[in-house]
Amino acid sequence: MVHCDLYGTRILSALDSKLRIEVALNASLEVRESLFHGGVYYKYKNNSESFMIKNNYDLIDDHAAERLFADYPVLLYVDSTERSLELSFKILGDGAFVLLRHEVL
Repeated sequence: MVHCDLYGTRILSALDSKLRIEVALNASLEVRESLFHGGVYYKYKNNSESFMIKNNYDLIDDHAAERLFADYPVLLYVDSTERSLELSFKILGDGAFVLLRHEVL
């Protein structure tokens, strides 16, 4: 089964999140920039899954990108993964992130 998960952190900046996730998931996230994603964000994509870290702010509409989770300033999207549980242990391991949403596609 393919899963999409959303994590949030209240204690790390987007850059600090990038550094921590790169170590935890052994993946190199590229820096990118887009108004749609709130300015600077970080992305990793391989053939089967992707990770994206961004600020929870919509520059165009001037509000939280994920309104239900507006109190989490930094978000981590894990998309199209078949190893959700494995990644969850690695992401949640040090307590900096919280699982906000888990979807099965």
